[in-house]
Amino acid sequence: MLFDLTTELTDRGLTPEAAKEAVGLLIRTLGSGDKPFPWTPWAGTSMPAGILLRRQEYDRINRVVSVNMVPQEAGKEICLTASGFTSIGYSEPQLWPYLYLDRPLDSIWDFDYMVKPPTGHSPSTQTLESSRPYILKSDGVFGVRVHAVQNTIVQMYLPSLPGNTLLRLGQSPSGQHEVHERSLPQPYRIFDLNIVVGDDSFRQERLNLVVDGSDVIQEAFYG
Repeated sequence: MLFDLTTELTDRGLTPEAAKEAVGLLIRTLGSGDKPFPWTPWAGTSMPAGILLRRQEYDRINRVVSVNMVPQEAGKEICLTASGFTSIGYSEPQLWPYLYLDRPLDSIWDFDYMVKPPTGHSPSTQTLESSRPYILKSDGVFGVRVHAVQNTIVQMYLPSLPGNTLLRLGQSPSGQHEVHERSLPQPYRIFDLNIVVGDDSFRQERLNLVVDGSDVIQEAFYG
């Protein structure tokens, strides 16, 4: 998906030649960098280089309420799902990844939570929808950002965090294996491995990072 764009395009039905042409066009058009480019799936294999988009057929879901990341294939892949609210009549809830020409500096990958609107009038009544599973490689993934109309949820992938250095607020990036504090979801708590934390209250949505004296993450958990 996000790690080898050419492979991703061929997996979605393009010939290797068309996939290379698509990647080249993106690079020439967008330049390089870690800024995301919204991914849009395409229908069929006849579209030139897969660049003709069908984003106009889908809308972002109204509100995302939860994001789940479950390890697969001995930790080499992640099964990503989300749930959210949309109006009755919308269908085909799915997660569309953004494309990156380079890895994002914070290793948190963006997704749009999309649904297909009905052809006629849609009532205002809201319904909870679960997305189709999206499988992504776990290498280089510290977390995901899932975007809806009304909000965005950041979910960290806990198995990938220990062993990486925490980049504190105000510090400049120095490598590819740093967990950026500015990108952590609220609420979060950071404490030293050798210090007992006085606040032992449990909060299901709170991210906890345990670091050593060099700010290398030793443990990550929610609670």
